[in-house]
Amino acid sequence: MRTRGLFLVLATTLVAPHLSLNTALALGAVWIVLWFLSWI
Repeated sequence: MRTRGLFLVLATTLVAPHLSLNTALALGAVWIVLWFLSWI
């Protein structure tokens, strides 16, 4: 699960520059929430 999460973060990091800033921030917020929930 953690390896998959790292892969998704890496993919998001690679794709983010091609998206608008607002979209990148939204994705980042979603990833932070998912990461936080995974630790509860």
